[in-house]
Amino acid sequence: MSQQTASQTTAWRNQRWSLWLVESLYQAGVQHVVIAPGSRSAPLALAFAQHPDIQRHTHFDERGAGFLALGLAKASGRPVAIVVTSGSAVANLLPAVVEAYQTGIPLLLLTADRPAELIDCGANQAIQQRNIFGSYVSEAIHLPPADEFASSADKLASYARQLIQRIRDHQAAPIHINCPFREPLYISPEQQNEYAEADSEAATFFAAGLSSTATPAPVALQPDWLALSQQSGLIIAGAMTAAEACAVKALAKQLGWPLLADLQSQSRDDADSACYFDLWLSSADAQQIMSQPALILQFGGRLVSKRLMQALATTALPNYWLVSPSTTSLDPLNKASRQIRSAIVPWCQAHSAALPAALVNEASHAMELVQQINHKEQRAQQQIQRLLDDSCPSAISPVTEISVTKWLAETMTQAHSLMTGNSLPVRLLELFSGHLQAPLYSNRGASGIDGLLATAVGIAKATRHRPLALLIGDMSLLHDLNSLALLSKHQGPLAVVVLNNDGGNIFQILPVPEHAMKPLFQQPTQWQLADVCKGFALDYQQPSNTQAFSQQLTHALSTDHPVVIEVMVEPGQSVAQLKQLFAAFNDHDLQQGAHRETSDD
Repeated sequence: MSQQTASQTTAWRNQRWSLWLVESLYQAGVQHVVIAPGSRSAPLALAFAQHPDIQRHTHFDERGAGFLALGLAKASGRPVAIVVTSGSAVANLLPAVVEAYQTGIPLLLLTADRPAELIDCGANQAIQQRNIFGSYVSEAIHLPPADEFASSADKLASYARQLIQRIRDHQAAPIHINCPFREPLYISPEQQNEYAEADSEAATFFAAGLSSTATPAPVALQPDWLALSQQSGLIIAGAMTAAEACAVKALAKQLGWPLLADLQSQSRDDADSACYFDLWLSSADAQQIMSQPALILQFGGRLVSKRLMQALATTALPNYWLVSPSTTSLDPLNKASRQIRSAIVPWCQAHSAALPAALVNEASHAMELVQQINHKEQRAQQQIQRLLDDSCPSAISPVTEISVTKWLAETMTQAHSLMTGNSLPVRLLELFSGHLQAPLYSNRGASGIDGLLATAVGIAKATRHRPLALLIGDMSLLHDLNSLALLSKHQGPLAVVVLNNDGGNIFQILPVPEHAMKPLFQQPTQWQLADVCKGFALDYQQPSNTQAFSQQLTHALSTDHPVVIEVMVEPGQSVAQLKQLFAAFNDHDLQQGAHRETSDD
């Protein structure tokens, strides 16, 4: 075989294997791919371009591409593929991979690589890519070079079946698929007919489809469930999907137990859910309330409220069950008496079906706890409204972080979606969002402030029928500035609400020494976001009062392009208001307690 013929054969085998790999991913459920441009990854990119049923997205920045894929996977509920070239491009995926692993999001990381003879020898753009993501992937697959492997259809078919099953077995975690390619990477025009034949060959093999033989494991009924279910209990809804939330809310209603709905629980749209516990758990009698239930039943994990975590940590809990499909522990307090690994919906259905029918209208055993929590919820809601009335008395009052957060949450309906940034925005939404109607997204696995804008764009692309709003801090936006390029190309309603408190107001909540605040923690930016948005041809707004913010937000959620709304606030303003809120709530509770004691005497 001549050298030219051998080179052409290598290029053809690269493309042939890539076609089979792409079709395998499609059979495993992939409908979206994010491609970062690169030469070593060209066979994969060209193969994806051939596939008619996989939507392609591109981004020049691999870190942003990873988070874009994360958002697509979050919103679509399906695995999303990412294609990057070799070298540092692969390392730039790590932040998104960590977040995906921590929250059980299926990403398929297709990293092009140099062949073995070009590793550890000084070759350009060649690094050790095997196991580069360590324990943050469920599986690391290192493929043989395509020119060694893709010589027969039988070998391709066998490996395709194995790969599909391996992906289906790891639907809740990232998988790394490292793909070495030898040059040449591009087929010649003369090979186009052979390329079409390889495409047809793959299509014929996959035409019948490949069914999964996996069946869900039956749910084991907890042996003391019937006895505990007929006592006073409490349900905590952690981070969950909408389907899981429906099952949990139905179980809570059947039991007659109160439900504390975390911001990420998709359960706050229910008028019976408790949403203001982050405030009332600071009261003196909160521990007495939390100690009443015979069983605390938590679904999902990663709670936002630190006060809820503190209440669980300081209360004697004879029965505290944590139900989650996660393969890793979600009990940072080490307080759960049982960690039950189970899909949430079938667990709720099985334990609901086991309850006596008479329980539905006779759940008076939890009535006192329900009344106590309802009273606390009403008091908290009144105190929050009083704070808003005092700090923002009219429509032309200056905007504050708290008023913007409250107004944003109340504006979002079930037809919208909301994504929260980390740091201060998520804490403000946890406290002030109330009975939030919109589905909520977050990156609370590692709780980083990187990649948030790219994640939001991914969510918006996967849910084009739903206008999306992102609440983000100024430092978080700076961390993901490259993703303004993604935002500028997006078509559809996406409101990016930026709380600009001049560089990290969250640290003022923490016991940071005053002399160290600005040089080491809070980083004043002094940037001009309006000029940055102009450079990316983005619609930019800066409201001066609550009325203007309301109008700009309404416009942004109904237009066909992204809008950036920058809310300028005084540094330290929200921290002072939060201290005022908690002090007022606890002063009222102390006065009420003293009044009750006097009346009892």
